[in-house]
Amino acid sequence: PGPGAFTQGLLVDDPGRLGEGTGLEGRSMLRIVDLETGSPIESVDLAPDVFGEGVTQVDDRFVQLTWTEGTALVWDVATLEPAGSFTYDGEGWGLCTDDSAGAERLVRSDGSSTLTFHDPDTFAVTGALDVRLDGQPVEELNELERVDAAAWANVWQTDTIGPSDLGSGGV
Repeated sequence: PGPGAFTQGLLVDDPGRLGEGTGLEGRSMLRIVDLETGSPIESVDLAPDVFGEGVTQVDDRFVQLTWTEGTALVWDVATLEPAGSFTYDGEGWGLCTDDSAGAERLVRSDGSSTLTFHDPDTFAVTGALDVRLDGQPVEELNELERVDAAAWANVWQTDTIGPSDLGSGGV
């Protein structure tokens, strides 16, 4: 992550590089950063009117959400060349992969208490899950990272980070 970057998504890709998706209209990008030095290796700028959000890796592709555009951008992992796109309803905040249910799926947050599941090849919605703590919805779920059968999320504009069970939605 560099100075002035508004980091929206982080991942360590299969080759062991740090992938960073950044946001802000006119300054959004996807870049690969050397884990040892923090120096950018390569990057691609998003269109000036696009606010980049969460990013994850699916096989040989990066999938990067956009905040309000309803578009998930697909990039080739090796070259960062565009490799397609998907559309979706609502906002895109965080994105991670999940294979805890037996088949791989993508998990998307949209700033609400709901996590939406998508097919990784078509981005079709395959389900949703309400995240609750002590029976109450956990609003403003942001960036997502999966560890075992849980999606770890930060809650926007707080110091709160916690796991959501991807089977029950419990925190």
